[in-house]
Amino acid sequence: MTLLSPTAAIVAGAIALPAVLALYLLKLRRRPVRVSSTLFWSAASEDLQANVPLRWLRRSWLLMLHLLIAILLVLAIGRPALSGAGSGSRRVIILLDRSASMNARESAASSTTSSTAISANKLNTVSDAETRLSLAKRAAIRIATDAIEQDGASVSVIAFAKEPVLLSPDSRSTSQLRTVIEDAAPTDQPADLTAALRAAEALTLDTPESAAPPLVALVSDGGFPESRGTLGNATFSFVSVAGDHPPDNIGIVAFAGRREYADPRTVRLLARLVNAGTAPVSAPLVLRLDDQILARRAVEIPPASLTPGAANSTPISTPGEATASFEIATSAAGLLSLSIERPDALDADNTAWLSLPRVQPPRIVLVSPDLVTPDAGASGWVLADALAELPGISLTTMTRSEYETRAGERGLPAVDLLVFDAVTPRVLPRIPTLSFNAAPPLPGLSLTDPAAKGSYILSWRRTSPILRDVSLDSVFIARPRAIRWGGENLHAKLTELATGNDGPLIALAERDDARDLIVAFSPAESNWPLQVSFPVFLAAAVDTLTARAADLSEQATTSRPLSIRVPANFPSVSLDGPESISASPQLSESGASVGFGVPSRVGVYRTKPSIANAEVIGVSLLDAAESSLLVRREISIGGRAVAAGSAGSVGREVWDWCVQAAIALLAIEWLVYAARMKV
Repeated sequence: MTLLSPTAAIVAGAIALPAVLALYLLKLRRRPVRVSSTLFWSAASEDLQANVPLRWLRRSWLLMLHLLIAILLVLAIGRPALSGAGSGSRRVIILLDRSASMNARESAASSTTSSTAISANKLNTVSDAETRLSLAKRAAIRIATDAIEQDGASVSVIAFAKEPVLLSPDSRSTSQLRTVIEDAAPTDQPADLTAALRAAEALTLDTPESAAPPLVALVSDGGFPESRGTLGNATFSFVSVAGDHPPDNIGIVAFAGRREYADPRTVRLLARLVNAGTAPVSAPLVLRLDDQILARRAVEIPPASLTPGAANSTPISTPGEATASFEIATSAAGLLSLSIERPDALDADNTAWLSLPRVQPPRIVLVSPDLVTPDAGASGWVLADALAELPGISLTTMTRSEYETRAGERGLPAVDLLVFDAVTPRVLPRIPTLSFNAAPPLPGLSLTDPAAKGSYILSWRRTSPILRDVSLDSVFIARPRAIRWGGENLHAKLTELATGNDGPLIALAERDDARDLIVAFSPAESNWPLQVSFPVFLAAAVDTLTARAADLSEQATTSRPLSIRVPANFPSVSLDGPESISASPQLSESGASVGFGVPSRVGVYRTKPSIANAEVIGVSLLDAAESSLLVRREISIGGRAVAAGSAGSVGREVWDWCVQAAIALLAIEWLVYAARMKV
């Protein structure tokens, strides 16, 4: 016999048994009364000791009877079940856990379990390659067979991970149930026990009140948080199919990155890893962009720590954690992957993927004076032709008057960068700008009058992503101006990038919502357009100003639905990879998208037909609970603790027998007392 709720029984026993003993230790304090004689009170002489507050226990059959009744009630609270006996229920619902952690391979050493796990005389010795799911299937088949052969019960099977799936409705065919359970496909999704309990509760709603309560048998490793689900009047049993300690496993539980705002070619990546084993591990990591290896690194991960659990339960394992960071320089798009080059118990968490999106062509608007004259200081065709020659950009030109009209009334077109050629606008939009021979309207920013004497660029900031690939020592400006900065109410930060004889010639102003690059001279009034450094400068300036800090943390996982945006009237789309998924586009106010649901397996998928920016998709696990391979011998269902039972048979609960025996003993005590009180 086993207790399905031993914690509740321990708490109840700690309260009830001392309370019964206290009733026999604490005596009544009676009020003294003066009488004429005690000759006829001999029968009450023994009760004189009742005036003593405390007294050691004497041998009493009544005390033994009350203790026996209390013990029976405490056992009833602990939900005793007879091993090897039928459940007594006419309906059994099996919840088969097929989450990612159930794919962990259990070694023979870690699978030698106690009475709360897999009984050795019921299951064969576990091989090194046997997974928890295969053990769970064998336990589920045994439960179904016992329920049908011993109790004549009907059995339903629900397999669950992120979502529950009804594999078989009520059935009394052992061969059919065996086939259904053996064919249950594994998944790499996290477990959602609450959703599975809701599905089981829905199956029990039609159970008559006069019938025996249905039994819900959970077959799992217990690696999930507390469930908020309930089961109504159904009884619950938990069968654990994991070893006493988590097997050796290293997993990637977080993988994110972003492009730097100041230098969009720089991509910073951060990963978090956990170690479920009991020994420290040096994990070899390999970072790839598509099939190209970018970096290799070894990370030391501390072992898991064990903290004592409740009475008669397995210690709680807290996995060790470590982080790994990478910095790469690339402007290419592709699929980043981080892999652990080390075999362990679970394969699904050894690789994580991250999409590096394709950089969209920047949309540039060039604003020139309404009338280009020699005194206007505009670069004219020199600047326009240089911008037009930049690869992968969209260039639009407009005059100052047109710009002011569009910015004030109709609104600007979709634009990533405004280039002002000797133009200072009245209003500065929240868009990055590049100004030549003009200063944007920022408080405290101005340009000096043109100098009468020309000047070379004397120094420049070579660490800036805008100027690090150019040489400016031979650039001569015929009519240089200098940037002046200062005063009160400054709403931007100014960084000097290049200086001449009279002061800063190139500077970068950073507002809260955009950046402004100022060149304090006209390229047409210098020899710069004749040098290679000028188009290189323009390309670096466009890349730096138009590239926003791209957050790469959004990625496809097996814990949430996968959706891809597609053009309108796009045909049906399929994902080909570890599994094949097909779906049709759905129209909404935000456009057309294809929803594929929650992927069940990790890996690399390809879209057919190919979708721009989503040709290849990497689906990762990234779940700390699954990678930790937690082993629990007791789980909480709706605030009630349930201990694991034997996998060979669920067993029949006999708490009602304990309650009936306690009532019978109380009735016997009352009858004996009533008989003795008769005159």
